[in-house]
Amino acid sequence: MKKIKLVSMILALVMILTMFAGCGSNKSADNGNGTDSGVNGGTASDNGNTQQNAKKIDAGAMVLTENGTVPDGVSFAIRDIITVFEGSGDERKVQILNQSGVAFNDKWYSEVVSVITNGVCVVSNKDENGKEFLGIVDSIREKELVPCEAVEVRKLSDRFYLLGYETAAGTKDDCFGFYYDDGSVYYKGYGKIFDLENGQFVPGVEVTTSYLDISAVGNVVVIDKDFSTSEAYTAEGELIGTYDYLVVYPENGIALQESEEGIRVYDKDMKLVNTLVLADGDDTYSALDEAEEKLVYSYLKDNKRYYCVTDLYGKALSAEFDTRINKMISSDWLSVGVEVQIVDFEGNVVVPKDGYYIDGGYFRVNAEPKGYYLYDLSTGEKVYEGTLDFCGDLVFSDGEGGVLIYATGEMMNTGETIRPQTGSLVLIGTTIYDVVTGKAVLTDVDACVSTGDNIYTWNNEAGVYTRYTVEFKE
Repeated sequence: MKKIKLVSMILALVMILTMFAGCGSNKSADNGNGTDSGVNGGTASDNGNTQQNAKKIDAGAMVLTENGTVPDGVSFAIRDIITVFEGSGDERKVQILNQSGVAFNDKWYSEVVSVITNGVCVVSNKDENGKEFLGIVDSIREKELVPCEAVEVRKLSDRFYLLGYETAAGTKDDCFGFYYDDGSVYYKGYGKIFDLENGQFVPGVEVTTSYLDISAVGNVVVIDKDFSTSEAYTAEGELIGTYDYLVVYPENGIALQESEEGIRVYDKDMKLVNTLVLADGDDTYSALDEAEEKLVYSYLKDNKRYYCVTDLYGKALSAEFDTRINKMISSDWLSVGVEVQIVDFEGNVVVPKDGYYIDGGYFRVNAEPKGYYLYDLSTGEKVYEGTLDFCGDLVFSDGEGGVLIYATGEMMNTGETIRPQTGSLVLIGTTIYDVVTGKAVLTDVDACVSTGDNIYTWNNEAGVYTRYTVEFKE
């Protein structure tokens, strides 16, 4: 039987804080470089609004949920991280605020290093020698989850993160892990697994060999004991079992194991779902990228390799392909081939070349020699083809105050500056529109800050930001 090769799924967190500048004549977000880009000082106060009583606004292609107000004097980062700064230069510090823009403790940090998920970020502080140590803060739970003592943070899965702790200097050939400080710094030490869902470290699970020995799938942490043997632990630190030749797929929530009977399929809790019997030693199964509970079956026929999508029980869900299946684009579309095409499950070409998935169910393709195609994945229809400037998730503009409205295929000409926001929203003058329907969504908006999952609108008369959580309709 052909051995399944383990591919490390551990991804290093990008150690960058992306700050989104506000868009308006007199209000904007802090630009993160030590200078104020337009936000005046103010005093935070609890606004008392709750999501249970929140107002929902039909924005055409999206739904906006009003989630209270945020005071003046704060700065916005991506994914619900709200901060306030004090000092300048080497003395500049940042405090993490809650979702209402109010401080929930008295802790200050050197910087926000990266954002893990909505409201949760990696922060750093420096010791007297200028060495940086990392921790984790949750502004939704309103607490520091991990103090700044680790030297690296690595993503294992959406739920689990590895924190590396240094005990001594290492070398490339003798280390637990490495981090960057004007080049790679190797260190000896140990790793602990942090569980975002429970807000704590997985009890009793520490690794001293290498960060490469740690992975996760679903609700389970997997520790490689040697080249072929792995141990699986629950989030509570309980040993589930020991497995030979286990391959985990963190983003797909499944694990596969070679056995004498065939390929064993485990779910996100490491429960055995099925054993897939291989017809030939050259047959293989692997997880389908960007898809839950779907596999790719690869097999030889007439001396040629073929591929198809199956469920976890080996039932074919797609046509037979004579080229590799790369990933799922939507519930109905697949990316296939080296020179990528987008096809449906029957093998019909729906998009002749590769492109970019956009939240909300759209797929954008760069056209040659200049221009774009935009497809609606829910219908498979091409909703735009042309050479307008792409300037936001779903915003196409002529650069002269005109914006494309998909519902009509016509331009809405305003003569004013186009300021793309989250998804299909755009600020034109003091009104936010949805470019899919052309519907006016919010009025009297003097400025706006977009953070991806939320937008914060500013009204000069009110003197506060109003927060709206943005969701695409199903």
